[in-house]
Amino acid sequence: KAGTTREEYIAVTVGTDADINAQIFSTGAWGNLQEMTTSMGDTNSRGFDVAYETSSGDAIVAYCDGDADPAYYVWNGSTWTSGGIIDLASTNNCEWIELAADPGTDEIVLLAADSLGSQYEAQVWDGDAWADSTTLGTIVDEDHQGMTVMYEDGGNEAIIVTSDGNPARFEWSRWDSTGLPGAGTWGGGGTQAVGDDFEWGTLVANPGSDEMGLCYIDEDADIGAVLWTGDAWTGQTERTVDGRTKVSPGFSCAYDNADNFMMAYTDTTQTNFDYWNGAAWNGAAQLDTLTQTVTSELQTTGNGIILGAFFDDVNDDLYASNWNGTQWATSTIIESDVSVDSSPYGRPYSIGVRNPGKEGTTIVSPGINFTDGVGPYWEEMSWNQSAQIGTEEILYSVQYNDGSDWAFIPNADLPGNETGTTTSPIDLSGLNKTTYNLIRPYASLTCDGSNNCPTLSDWTVKWAEGLTVSGTLQGYDQSTNITGTEIRVAVNGVVQSGKSSVSAAGVWSIANVTVFEGDIVTVFAFGEADVSEAVGVTRYDGVGNINGFQLFERHLALGSNDATSTALTNADIGLYDVTNTEDVFFDVTGDVLTACGSTGCFDAEIFVNASTTYNPGGNVSTHDIEINGTLISTSTLYVSGSWDNNATTTLTNGTVVMVATSSTESIDTTGATVPTFGSLEFGTTTGSATWTLT
Repeated sequence: KAGTTREEYIAVTVGTDADINAQIFSTGAWGNLQEMTTSMGDTNSRGFDVAYETSSGDAIVAYCDGDADPAYYVWNGSTWTSGGIIDLASTNNCEWIELAADPGTDEIVLLAADSLGSQYEAQVWDGDAWADSTTLGTIVDEDHQGMTVMYEDGGNEAIIVTSDGNPARFEWSRWDSTGLPGAGTWGGGGTQAVGDDFEWGTLVANPGSDEMGLCYIDEDADIGAVLWTGDAWTGQTERTVDGRTKVSPGFSCAYDNADNFMMAYTDTTQTNFDYWNGAAWNGAAQLDTLTQTVTSELQTTGNGIILGAFFDDVNDDLYASNWNGTQWATSTIIESDVSVDSSPYGRPYSIGVRNPGKEGTTIVSPGINFTDGVGPYWEEMSWNQSAQIGTEEILYSVQYNDGSDWAFIPNADLPGNETGTTTSPIDLSGLNKTTYNLIRPYASLTCDGSNNCPTLSDWTVKWAEGLTVSGTLQGYDQSTNITGTEIRVAVNGVVQSGKSSVSAAGVWSIANVTVFEGDIVTVFAFGEADVSEAVGVTRYDGVGNINGFQLFERHLALGSNDATSTALTNADIGLYDVTNTEDVFFDVTGDVLTACGSTGCFDAEIFVNASTTYNPGGNVSTHDIEINGTLISTSTLYVSGSWDNNATTTLTNGTVVMVATSSTESIDTTGATVPTFGSLEFGTTTGSATWTLT
């Protein structure tokens, strides 16, 4: 069952050892396990039930415990409290229990049957104690429940229905409340004819009215229905005289939001559905492609969708489907090894439907782990909800788990998140997936003061299909924009098939690139003449798209706008070099980088982007080098052209050898933050080269 004032669910179960346990599903996890009893009695009977008080939100779990008087526990949202016993008139052991909650107050009706089927008894919970007992009916087949209870949706009145022994009828009585919990009387009941002895039944309320529908199975396995108008029973009908068995309740029913009374039931061949539209039955039809099932359950969501569960005992499969007002969806197996695999089957499953929101209701989902997806980063959170009317509002946020608790992602990383937003979707692409690797959606409801509240239908968190890698392409002069060149991308040495872009006015952008934090991304001009080749290498920082690649012809451009604390090395650069494709002109052998490892690139330059650190980890040979970021080296750099340091170099234990032999070159450190060299040498042989120092 779903909580009425809190975003939680209670599951109550009985094992083959007759132990009854209850636990709470809240904020995405199960917890607060409580053992109620170790001796329910006959495990083929359902000797327990749970219901929430509508106003307070407290939950009552009532259960048989091996003697005549059932007991109960109260859950207040944080702790379980034993409430004691419920004193019944029968001296036979308790066998069956069903609860129904008043939709307007904290009142709850309990209906119980004893182990001999000699008596049914109802009592009323007023929020503090059980009282107002009434008894009626008997059943010949005491292993069958033969009873059901439900409140009219308008509240204040509850109907109980029980078997009446072996006449072809059921008994019923009405609890007429004054609107205050526990203040009312039993009466106004009687009997209603059906086709044979009443064996199993389910009462469901029609939302927004006092009407109810009863679906049932009788002694000779006929499955039928009777309608309650709010004052009397009417329209008794048998939907099939070929029910599969009376031993298990092979039927279920529910109302949708259009006043249609839906029934699902099995015969000896297949599972069928039919519904009463207020004037006539629509006509039986097979429910999807389901063959015969043994039991089923229907529950209606707040937006009128009917959810169904159907137990195929032949194949031991539990199916799920849903009715959208027009048709049943394709059924799906949700469990292929149901725990009960022999008759009587009962219903070893249950559907809990979230209750309508109330002022202050908060909704969360279970945590979503980044590693469960295949995208390179979070993309967005989106949702569908009812239209907001007046002051109704749902504020959406995203929470993360810091390893011990859940908290809102700070506004600094997700603007406006701590307050919440009404605008879908929320862009998550900028989140650090390491810090925020476990997240969950969060919603807070505000109603309009008249208990009219918005409805959240669903929400979705998406991973990005792939990020966008973008930048510019210019000529060797670093100023002439190039048009018509195809740019391709490799990640960690592997070209991503079908992902490329053609430059236009010097701009290119490659979509849907699969890359993860720390990956080495290489972009290069494809299919160009040697003199027009261009290459860039960067390390992905794990946040958002990769932009700011600056490609220049015959330049090895290191870095992009992705600033990482981890330096690029020759080993990183060598993941995709001339040995992989002729379109990449540099070569890395071992830890040695040669900027021109092919033809047509004698004047190749290494260009270090402003946000990038380059620590070769081995020797480097290049014509020119331009440092706009940081160069750290303890190896030897051979420069046959010019040196241009506009930022920072740390060369304390490194050597720079200017190896030109006849040309005029330059060493420019005018823009450098740290301009000094560790060891600077000129020439490796005789020659006439000159260098201009600035």
